[in-house]
Amino acid sequence: MVNISPAKTYETSAIRKLEKQVSKEKDLQGKYEYGYLNKFTYVFVAKEKNKIIGAILAIKTAKEEIYVEEVIIHPAWKHQGIGKRLYETLFAACGNILIFALVDGTNEASLTLHKELGFKGVRQMKDSLGVEQTHFLMKREKKG
Repeated sequence: MVNISPAKTYETSAIRKLEKQVSKEKDLQGKYEYGYLNKFTYVFVAKEKNKIIGAILAIKTAKEEIYVEEVIIHPAWKHQGIGKRLYETLFAACGNILIFALVDGTNEASLTLHKELGFKGVRQMKDSLGVEQTHFLMKREKKG
């Protein structure tokens, strides 16, 4: 059974290990290192038998919006609803706040999930390094 819970500081190395397993980048920034993790408002992990198999990291901006920095799921657990459960936990924790996510335009499953969760495309853009990869900035409006 997969459980979702707020990340604990001592779990940063396990999250970092998962990030390395999932990422195609060779030189990662280390978003989940101890100091960096503490700066974010919302970090949740998905665990199976106490092993971290997924994580979501989001921050509340100065404009009182939520920006989803990253969602990572172990390859063996993809397409099993873990990402959706992580987002639902985030939604419950942050309440009725505008949420933004940068979604890889080539990842059809991620685009579909975000649309199912109420996200709408804002604009197409390049990644933060200007690489010619298509990403979509998506937002989930406040309810009511």
